[in-house]
Amino acid sequence: MENTTGTKPTKKEKRIDIFDVHLGFAIFGIFVVNIVIMNSTFLDQYEIANLWRKWFKKMRNH
Repeated sequence: MENTTGTKPTKKEKRIDIFDVHLGFAIFGIFVVNIVIMNSTFLDQYEIANLWRKWFKKMRNH
């Protein structure tokens, strides 16, 4: 398969390491949240969503 868009992977010396670290934390966070939600029963998912909303409201008010 040919690369028709002209894009190539970024070379190691041009990558910004801190972005890779932040990307790693973001992906890990998504993974953790999905495990928590998928591990609950269908009826509990609404309660979990409410817990997250309350936590975000609390953080926003600080």
